[in-house]
Amino acid sequence: MPSSSPSEGSLLGGVFARGRVAAEVGDRAFLQAMLDTEAALARAESLGGTRVYGPKPVDDHTDTGAFRDPAGNVFGVYRHGPH
Repeated sequence: MPSSSPSEGSLLGGVFARGRVAAEVGDRAFLQAMLDTEAALARAESLGGTRVYGPKPVDDHTDTGAFRDPAGNVFGVYRHGPH
């Protein structure tokens, strides 16, 4: 997971196959850094997605969530705030 936090217009993320994210959403997940996890999940739902989980705190400055798009693909989002 990137150690820097997102800024307007930045693109941070990764693809994960095992561990904590895979345990929540299945074999594979694309994870994207966002400025607001709840807002991202709510927007996905407004566009026809289904919330899988979240926002879920990871520690005192990070939370995660995931949604499934109408085609069944799972996407994760996270917010990594300042320490």
